[in-house]
Amino acid sequence: MAEFYLTLEQVEEKSHLVHKDNCTVLPVMETLRYLGSFASGEAAYNKSRGIFNAIDFCPNCIPQ
Repeated sequence: MAEFYLTLEQVEEKSHLVHKDNCTVLPVMETLRYLGSFASGEAAYNKSRGIFNAIDFCPNCIPQ
């Protein structure tokens, strides 16, 4: 299982990104919300949908 985070700020004013804890472009912790430990990015994404409307995966650590 991996730890997942959600950006509090929208990226390029489009969406908030779900990141794995080992992401090479993970923003500073003060700008993230901890989502929890999940077996997949999809599970973390589903949890984050209730927080913000526009959610997407980080293309660096959770490629689709």
